[in-house]
Amino acid sequence: MRRQPPRRSRGGAIALTVVASLAAVLVFALVVVGGRGTLPMGAAQGSAAAAQATGGSASTTEGSAVNTEPADSTDEGSSGMVAGPGAFRAMIDAGQVHSIRLIGDSITAGYLCDGWADPDVAKTTDVMYDNGHGQIHYEPSPSIDCWANDFRVWAQGHGVSRFVNAGLGGWTMGMLSDYPSFWIGDGADVIFVALGTNDAAYDGSEALRQAAESALPVVAENCKLMVVVGPTDNERYDVSIADTVRDANQVLREVCADHNYIYVDCYDCVTTDDLNDDLLHPTSEGSHKIWQRICTELSLEG
Repeated sequence: MRRQPPRRSRGGAIALTVVASLAAVLVFALVVVGGRGTLPMGAAQGSAAAAQATGGSASTTEGSAVNTEPADSTDEGSSGMVAGPGAFRAMIDAGQVHSIRLIGDSITAGYLCDGWADPDVAKTTDVMYDNGHGQIHYEPSPSIDCWANDFRVWAQGHGVSRFVNAGLGGWTMGMLSDYPSFWIGDGADVIFVALGTNDAAYDGSEALRQAAESALPVVAENCKLMVVVGPTDNERYDVSIADTVRDANQVLREVCADHNYIYVDCYDCVTTDDLNDDLLHPTSEGSHKIWQRICTELSLEG
């Protein structure tokens, strides 16, 4: 899972001219500094950050420019925001979340969970990725028995009218960093980012750190609130050869702490018995445990 101040005049024959020149320089410098900086975060995302501070791979083609305007928010979007992981539940209870997008890999897509292999339910006609150049991927079916669809059912029962599972096999945080618009689409009130397994396998933890530092701020700019979900442990050798998933979780935890992003650690919520025969992808039972961990960490029960 890339991206001068003006020079001061060196002299002047008349003191008044020097003062005037310095004044002009100061005004110009203020304009330059005011015009610099990163794109603004969504109002509620910024408030949430402040509150927290207190308390098989696919080919890619670059898509269109990322939406630089934050998702719509209500006037009260930041009021009453509670610290830390409770921010999401507070927004839900206040009726401020109408759209959710999951950005993830095959585990988020529900690969090998019950229903995945059923041709009648495994595919939909709902587009989750479209780069505008012929590369289109469709959303996994809501009928697949996986954590993303557990979340979908919960969200729909809590005022969310638009829920997109943008999970795609083999994708990484590095890909999100390279092609953010392809993943983010038109944004959402809340975006969950669940990447890191493939980064740990093929790129290593330091590459993951660089990708996360690049990608996550862009995601945050396109939603009111962002939640990062760490990868689960597995028993497959080729997915642990570069760095372990434990290392990936540590990297993501540190990046989130540095930027006041909400982080959910799912590393130990599945066991070997919860994995499919490939020793990587959770079964439906294991996938449900990921959802239960998210519920516990974000206080979503009840």
